[in-house]
Amino acid sequence: EMLVTLNIKLKAKHRKDGLFEITPTLGGKKVSIYGHSAEELAAKYKKKIREAKKETLHKSKTPKTPQQKKSNCITLFAWFDEWLTVYKKPFVSKSTFLNLFHCIKKHIRPYLKDRPMDEYTMTELTTALNRIASTRMRKYARGVLQAAFAMAVSAEKITRSPAANLLPVKHIPKRGKAFALKELEALIFAENGLKREYWLYYLFCLFSGTRREEALSITRSDLDFENKTIHIPGTKTEGSDRLIPMFPILEKIIRATDQRTTKVFPLSQHGTNEYFKKFRGKNANAVLHWLRHTFGTIQICVFKIPANTVAKWMGHSDASTTMDIYTHPEDLAPDIYYSGLYNEDEKTEILKERYNNIISRLEKLL
Repeated sequence: EMLVTLNIKLKAKHRKDGLFEITPTLGGKKVSIYGHSAEELAAKYKKKIREAKKETLHKSKTPKTPQQKKSNCITLFAWFDEWLTVYKKPFVSKSTFLNLFHCIKKHIRPYLKDRPMDEYTMTELTTALNRIASTRMRKYARGVLQAAFAMAVSAEKITRSPAANLLPVKHIPKRGKAFALKELEALIFAENGLKREYWLYYLFCLFSGTRREEALSITRSDLDFENKTIHIPGTKTEGSDRLIPMFPILEKIIRATDQRTTKVFPLSQHGTNEYFKKFRGKNANAVLHWLRHTFGTIQICVFKIPANTVAKWMGHSDASTTMDIYTHPEDLAPDIYYSGLYNEDEKTEILKERYNNIISRLEKLL
């Protein structure tokens, strides 16, 4: 009687709990309907049919979202590889290329998904930049993104750059600092297990005022022992390719290196950073660039060398930069410069004595 009333070709299952169950297929899905009688099953079944019809009607009226066509545009990561290889490597210094490479690898790619370049938005790029903790690196990464996307436009890879209007990154650079001479003496003569080749490299940076990459790029052919000069291959500004005096202490340092190598310091940039942590001792805030600051400060504040001369030695295109940065003698001897016991001439003499003591001890050691 139940089957005739419902007019369906299904058998009702009589469950142990006393209910009847039917499992018709509605809208392509099998559903279960329970009831105590044929009338209850019929009512529930009709209700399910109405619901299925409404759902089908709703789907038919809802416009289908057109499938997004697959972009044929080059992906961002593939473009980074092409941009670095074709448009940067042949035209920039090795150190600049490595800086670009590491910025992309460590600070941009981890925060972006590799997709066609024409799919990126300014918001997406800004969000990725905001995830870079260091404001200095964030500012550098912004410049890298703008340059890479701009070149992609020029190369007709994309029609517009989502990086063109990225907001400027606020970065307040920290003032470079010179080592105090007493502290420096302790570091130079410390028995810290530092490898000799790295120790000599740090000494060279200290007594030449060269940048980290400049010292690493010097070859034996850059050394002129007859005229006592050293050619410094420039790595940064116009005029950074220069000659500097081969001071007696520099000559001793150079002669103490392995004479069989083409490069005076055949070391990796990563290694110089890592081993400097051992050289700097307990001064965890010190960075390798402080050695350069120490040289410039000593030349101007202790030996009173004219700023124009020191600027040439250090590869500055403008002597005002030298004067702005390397005029802090208090860094060299805070114990006397913040004391009222000495006049300026006496302070200078004390600095000279401390510096000459370092040189004297080091010459004997070398």
